[in-house]
Amino acid sequence: MNCPCCSGKLLRHIDRNGLYWYCPDCCQTMPVSEAVNRLLLQQELSLKPNSQLWLYIPIKPPIREIA
Repeated sequence: MNCPCCSGKLLRHIDRNGLYWYCPDCCQTMPVSEAVNRLLLQQELSLKPNSQLWLYIPIKPPIREIA
């Protein structure tokens, strides 16, 4: 995402008030709308493998009968 002031690359930051964008070129902060936040989160989740979808099934050794 590019800065509307200088067209520099915006970096996403978070603080106690929530998410915002910061431009290191012109040192400006930009608020982020909730719609943009949801869209970016959906894009990130679609690109990363979701570890919660993996299912761990432990393999037990066969039980031996004592004769």
